Amino acid sequence: MNLRRSTSRTLLVIVAITSLVVLSPSVALADHMDTPGPGDVGYCDWGWGGIDGPFLEGDTRHAIEDDVIGRVNAERTNAGLPDIPATSCLSSVAALHARDVVTNRAYEWQWPMNPHVINGKGPEDRLHEAGFQFTYSGENIYCMWSTGGYATDVFAEAAVTWWMTHDGGNNGHRDNILRQGWTHSGVGVGDGVNDGNYVLCVVQDFVTAS
Repeated sequence: MNLRRSTSRTLLVIVAITSLVVLSPSVALADHMDTPGPGDVGYCDWGWGGIDGPFLEGDTRHAIEDDVIGRVNAERTNAGLPDIPATSCLSSVAALHARDVVTNRAYEWQWPMNPHVINGKGPEDRLHEAGFQFTYSGENIYCMWSTGGYATDVFAEAAVTWWMTHDGGNNGHRDNILRQGWTHSGVGVGDGVNDGNYVLCVVQDFVTAS
């Protein structure tokens, strides 16, 4: 199986991008995750609306999201760092963006669009819109597509492995996973079909809540 980044068009294409936004004060999560209430740290205005893709059912998407969360926290444990709790609010934000990445084909990196900024809105804008109060944020994105359907059984493992090892591990993806000080995270999966390719994307947002 050939793995390629960015705009390469082969049987399987993988894209993984990171953007870190710092010192930006002021998104929301899923019913299978923690849901802070009003007045709690990590609360925001968005609830989990059950963002369904064209093909993946909710249980399958949630299983992938939980697998990514577990693998990321395992990497942190191995590094002597605490787990980052995932919330339904942030996962709603991540899932909406994952869907937009697929719908807008942002994984293809066609200027002026990229996987982090769609229609002029970046990670901090999405967090602000959800009413999430934060001081720092980061975002990891990973997409794969193929003509043979979704590789859901290996997707979470492939995503976290790529984030941790791309460029020998000297990259912003790994830095986001192993950064100290994050208080919350959110993971969302989006899927769709473009030009006969089955596209699957996962977004993980990291924040330090204020």
